[in-house]
Amino acid sequence: MTTDGRMLYIDTEKSSARLKVALTRAGISHDLVDFVRIDTEEEWNKLKEKAFVRQTVTVKNGFMGTEVLERVFLSKWSIDRNIKFVSLDTASSLNQKLRQNKRRKVSRKLNWDDWDLINNQLIETLLSLTTIDATLIVNCHPKQVKDDDSGIIYEVPQLNGSAAEEYPKQFDFTFRSSVLGKGKSASYIWATRASERYFAKDITDTLDEMMPQNFSVVANACESAGIKNPKMLIIGKSGSGKTSALVSLFKHGEAQDADSGLSQAS
Repeated sequence: MTTDGRMLYIDTEKSSARLKVALTRAGISHDLVDFVRIDTEEEWNKLKEKAFVRQTVTVKNGFMGTEVLERVFLSKWSIDRNIKFVSLDTASSLNQKLRQNKRRKVSRKLNWDDWDLINNQLIETLLSLTTIDATLIVNCHPKQVKDDDSGIIYEVPQLNGSAAEEYPKQFDFTFRSSVLGKGKSASYIWATRASERYFAKDITDTLDEMMPQNFSVVANACESAGIKNPKMLIIGKSGSGKTSALVSLFKHGEAQDADSGLSQAS
């Protein structure tokens, strides 16, 4: 995982201003980030056409021989811009906006089959990004669901249908973000191991179970494991550090704390 290059920041929640504040307080140039605001399906499609290219590739599949898959690659525009990181902030908001856009385009009342088709289209869009030839960071809000058998309430991404439980498993790293303490004593933490109340994942199995929100530590783990373009999902409530943690992609070796301008976390 490289820590040199520029970021394509896909903003679906008006979080660009918050990230700019964090970058400024950390002494990092805004020129390292391409900020793109997405509110409509048309804007999303336009961005995909400009920044990404979908191609069919043939890959080896163990004893099964080869398999033909569709993958997403950075476009010439992205390569010329030296894009090394793609950040979607957030997947839950993009999912909601695209659902609303599709609903407005249909004059009749939608039935269950219609919504199933829409949900499948949306999760395919989100899953396609996990094949991109760049480091991917996806932020997502959580929602609570109850297990009917155990009665345990646990957190999953705020997505529709089966995607809520299956989507996190497609990433190399799935972290749960949280904040401990308040004000100047606040610490922003990632949980990297699963519990009975949420799913988490560290493909390298080397990170601390609870760690400061610091992407450079993840980069070091990826380098040791030979992972070039990791895919990372960060699940957390508003104010838990998801947006401001992106600063650590550029500010090498420094963890989040309240004095680094990250107290306005998202």
